[in-house]
Amino acid sequence: MAAKAVHLAHRTHWVDFDDNEIPWSAGQDFFRLWCERRGERDCPSRADFTPVELKRWLPHVVLLDYLPEKKDCRIRLVGTAIAELFPRDPTGMLIRDLHNGDQTMLGLQAVIDWRIPIMAKDLSIEWADRSYRIFDSVNLPLSRTGEAIDMILILINLRPLQV
Repeated sequence: MAAKAVHLAHRTHWVDFDDNEIPWSAGQDFFRLWCERRGERDCPSRADFTPVELKRWLPHVVLLDYLPEKKDCRIRLVGTAIAELFPRDPTGMLIRDLHNGDQTMLGLQAVIDWRIPIMAKDLSIEWADRSYRIFDSVNLPLSRTGEAIDMILILINLRPLQV
């Protein structure tokens, strides 16, 4: 399968990708685990994962609760490597309240509406003192009921900007 480019919020994202199309090995392993836990379902639930098995990825994980009434996501958990990018702990914050939050939410809303994993590659962190980094992410839908997407599990790969 070859990944397909889609344009969301003025950025290119990727859908219909295989694990070997993810540009970093931890992302490949993370996606394989999600696929294993999904089985024959569209997506797994949060209960299908234990903190112990996610331990190696936790510094780079973000877990979001989808709030359909607000068409927004609340940050439930943010790994230490990601949290250090923020001026304060973003746990509990809404995505739309973050820098470029409306734009970020457009990509997340696609994960929710399309019920599929979406990958981002080579995106910049456009915060005033953080432009020296770029990131890749794998955004994975979760559903307690097997119907509505109620959470998104994200793994972020931080990289220095190559100049």
